[in-house]
Amino acid sequence: MPQGSRVLLLHVPYADLYGGVNIRKLGFGIPPLGLIALSAYIRKHAGCRVKLIDMLYHGIEIKDIPGILNDFQPQIVGLSASTPQMDNAYLLSRAIKKCDPRIRVVIGGPHASALPQRTLQEEASIDYVIVGEGEIPFLSLVQGRPEDSIKSLVWRRNGEIVTNSREALIEDLDSLPFPDYASLPLERYGTAYTGPSVGMTGGRGCAYRCSFCASGVTHLGRYRVKPVGAFLDDIERLIHLGAPRFDIWDDTFTALPQRVDEFTDGYNRRGLKPRWSCSTRADCLDPKMLKQMQGAGLDVLHIGCESGNQEILNATAKGIKLEQVRQVCAWCREAKISVYVYFILGLPYETQETIKETIAFARSLPIDFAQFSMLVPLPGTGTWQLAQEGKVLKNLAKKWSDYDRYRSAIVESGKVSAPELTRLYRHALRSFYGRVTYLWKTLRKIDSLKKLKTYFSLIKAYFK
Repeated sequence: MPQGSRVLLLHVPYADLYGGVNIRKLGFGIPPLGLIALSAYIRKHAGCRVKLIDMLYHGIEIKDIPGILNDFQPQIVGLSASTPQMDNAYLLSRAIKKCDPRIRVVIGGPHASALPQRTLQEEASIDYVIVGEGEIPFLSLVQGRPEDSIKSLVWRRNGEIVTNSREALIEDLDSLPFPDYASLPLERYGTAYTGPSVGMTGGRGCAYRCSFCASGVTHLGRYRVKPVGAFLDDIERLIHLGAPRFDIWDDTFTALPQRVDEFTDGYNRRGLKPRWSCSTRADCLDPKMLKQMQGAGLDVLHIGCESGNQEILNATAKGIKLEQVRQVCAWCREAKISVYVYFILGLPYETQETIKETIAFARSLPIDFAQFSMLVPLPGTGTWQLAQEGKVLKNLAKKWSDYDRYRSAIVESGKVSAPELTRLYRHALRSFYGRVTYLWKTLRKIDSLKKLKTYFSLIKAYFK
């Protein structure tokens, strides 16, 4: 592309894909972390203008796209979408081509990376799929390199779909520029339990291979990290942009204990004050580490438990023990760290009894939040393969937007039908959040009218 060319990056909207809860109105969400990394990389290495829009949090709808295209006049539009966003991505790509057929539309993300050929087969208005990390192949497209020379590109040649060899993972994450947070409405991101907060990462990928997780599609089962000093620099930049607190969304932040030591020591030495949260596994924690993190500002810990039945956990290759989850939750209570535990209902080989065991286990834990969801077999995962075979799981989804883990079940087995799974999911929410003791404990922590409204909105959604 010639000097002065323009690239538009769009994060596909998804407000209607959370069981009817409008998350934008509730005021919580995560920035499009992959897209802001891509935007910064293109800005640094290509002589072109870049415009980034998170459609949900910028309040942009597909009907607004013609005006944006007319004003900005991009030559390339990049879309980022997960599986439940794909139907919206297709609508968006058609709207772009209708406005100007000359615009080249590129899509990336875990879904397109898992099903690149199918994506191009399903939607003629998409020109390219980028598999895996987007920085290097997208820059090559912007620079006008020949399509057959661009690794990780899936494209059409004379009507036939061509799949190029895959680009190697980026090993030196320190070589990547600070993500393009400046293009986002940072004040609109946050969580229902902490208020305004901005998500970020200090690494990419996960070394574990849980059968329901799509992380391996993009990152090939590896966890790569930024040097701690560079990560702390990023945090300081984010604070300078006005972030009141931050959430570390590495899949397993505490997988490298020495790195946690360096991080907490550096955080305190730099005199950083904001509170933060992180995500990890129950088998990657100990009391000393939790105390270190709490002393450096950690106030919320996210861990995945998934099931309250050990045999179901074993069948998903999760690799943890229920007692480890219980122990971590107890340690966190002692350290005054809030705990957010994730559970998935309808995993392979589930029965109604094992699901009830999961609900009972969640209720028995000394935790602040339990996120229940229904299994969706994401492309590229082990559960996707099982659902494709149709023996252990049957996939009932008719379109990609059905892959909403909070509305109605899309999988069933000989032991649990889809309607039964949906009913048990609703029961889980009411059983956990409807306890008088839980409601009283939660209401006592609310310190603002906005947070009170958020909680009542969530309760209304859960109990409808």
